[in-house]
Formats: sequence, structure tokens, C-alpha cells
Amino acid sequence: MKTLNRRIALPCSKSVEFLNINQIVRFEGFQNYTKVFLTTGKMILSTNNLGSFKKELENSDFFCCHKSHFINLSLVDRYIKEGYVIMSDNSNVPISRRKKTEFLNRVLYNLEHNPKRKRLEPITKISHSVSA
Repeated sequence: MKTLNRRIALPCSKSVEFLNINQIVRFEGFQNYTKVFLTTGKMILSTNNLGSFKKELENSDFFCCHKSHFINLSLVDRYIKEGYVIMSDNSNVPISRRKKTEFLNRVLYNLEHNPKRKRLEPITKISHSVSA
């Protein structure tokens, strides 16, 4: 999942923006458009829908955590057990109940296989034990 120098084209209403994908914190679906939030704090409104970005970045460090949210896993700062994450830009993004286990597995896999990546604060070990 190499994403460091990969670039992406963001079609907008009057231009096409070209960005390194490591500059993108998250995508948020908004009607037939997509809000793209950057590490600089800037937001770009793209004329592409969220699904087109999901297809283009399916083999990267991005994860669809909710039907209208697509996040950069390397820019997750904290997982809150109530069902959302805090991103590097301090935005709160929901994690759907159905995607929670997959999200946690992907985050832990990334931490194990990319030791230089910063660690998330509250995650230690995931257990799925059922108490009687």
C-alpha cells in the first residue's frame, strides 16, 4: 500500500487540482459532490462523487468507515470507543457499527507492518470475548 508520492486529480467546477494523496485527511460525500479535507486545513469541493475516489484509492491507506466518509488511516489520531475517530485536523468522523471491526483490524495491521507510523492513542488490544 504505497501512498507516499502518489498523486490524484480532483476535478472541481472551474479547475482540476493535483495533490499528493498524503495531503488528504479525508473525503466526505455531499450530495453528488465530495468535500476533500487537506492537512493544510483547506477544503476543496470536487465535482466527483465519493464512489469515484473509493475506486481510485481502494489499494491505499484510505478506508471507507461510513457510507459518506472515506479517511486516510495514516492521519487518524484517536479512536473513540463510542464509534468515531479524531483525525489529524481535529475533525470527528463516525465509524459505522458494521465497519468497526474491519477498521480496527486495518489500523492494527498498519501499525504492525509500518513501525515508523505514529501510534494511535487508546488502542492496545482488541478482544471480542463475550462475558456470561
